[in-house]
Amino acid sequence: MNYKNDVTEWLKLHTRQEKRFSDTLVEQLSVHMEARTLNVFSVYDVVALLEGRPNRAYPTKKEDKFKYPPLKGLWKKHVFQASYMLKNLQLCRDTEPVKLSISTVGDINKNIDFAIADYLVDKNFYKRASKSALTGEWLVFAKYKEKNYYLTLGEHGHDDIVRLNVDKCVDEFSFLSTILSENN
Repeated sequence: MNYKNDVTEWLKLHTRQEKRFSDTLVEQLSVHMEARTLNVFSVYDVVALLEGRPNRAYPTKKEDKFKYPPLKGLWKKHVFQASYMLKNLQLCRDTEPVKLSISTVGDINKNIDFAIADYLVDKNFYKRASKSALTGEWLVFAKYKEKNYYLTLGEHGHDDIVRLNVDKCVDEFSFLSTILSENN
């Protein structure tokens, strides 16, 4: 099944019917939708958030400009979904020891499991979310004439692959060549 039309319509809805998203991004989201490897609605929500439209985006880090080549001059916004929860828990800096109260030896496994889950989620994950500090993978975009142009998805540590995908977008958005050449 081909989801390109569905993806295109969702992105057009959030970008006020303007074609400010790349064919590369449409292809990526279509593949993820078909394979069910990414909740594409998380990406749609981030686009809506960046466009100032109603959304259900998770409280991730504020959009930020890449500071170093090969992506310098472009922007990123983190996209969160459930599969990134572990990474967010690993990034928690709360070092307060886990305090367990175990009533009986027979309940030790159940209580420890609950106490650890409660500690990790309530004490750390929700604290991170309340500070809009959740991380995830990226939605990479360019800013041009006060509008966002959505280019590709990206992963931490794979800047060169992200750049290859961005380079594919230059034919669609000619201003990208200027942004890229001035910054890299």
